[in-house]
Amino acid sequence: MPAVTIRQAALSDVAAMAALFTECFGESVRHYCGSSLPRPQAMEDIFRFVYKAEPEAAFVAETAGRQVVGYCFAPACLPRLWIEAVTGGYIFLWFYRWFTGRYGLGLRPLKTAFFNKASFLQSSLRPQQQVNARILSIAVSESWRGQGIAGGLMAAAMNYFAVCRVGKVRLEVRPDNHPALQVYQRWGFVPSGVTRDSQGEWLIMLKEMEG
Repeated sequence: MPAVTIRQAALSDVAAMAALFTECFGESVRHYCGSSLPRPQAMEDIFRFVYKAEPEAAFVAETAGRQVVGYCFAPACLPRLWIEAVTGGYIFLWFYRWFTGRYGLGLRPLKTAFFNKASFLQSSLRPQQQVNARILSIAVSESWRGQGIAGGLMAAAMNYFAVCRVGKVRLEVRPDNHPALQVYQRWGFVPSGVTRDSQGEWLIMLKEMEG
């Protein structure tokens, strides 16, 4: 594998991570937003919020030329994000910037996000799937895939979970995303039900941490 360093993310990496998300998940972004992509600030605001809620849970893969080609958000306490969204004033900030047109978005993203979050919340309330620690988002630039970067990011996340003494980890993945499934299975994640959103089915996978 070319020289790539896995390190803890810094606040200065947020813009690069947001751009990478849009690159890797463009289909999903368009599903939420319509035919045109939102302005960069919209995604950067979300990534900045997630980062600030638990900075230790964010990791990036960086080339020797200091290009961010992968990232992983792995919060040990997902409820902390929702608390931060309210107490940190992010919900009001997002609404203001959406209302004043700074995101370049209409009503569609709000409706779609509400439906999808309601669906995920329902699955999270099932006793066997109530897990706070998550692989919330992981992505590798298309031109850098197949070189072990996703595995390196997963290793960083698992080490963080071990330090936090997490007992169980949850993630969701599309059933037809076979490369991602192979990575997760190598790390000991096993299927544990399904949930759905407006794009279709997600496979829920869980991992019991050792010790």
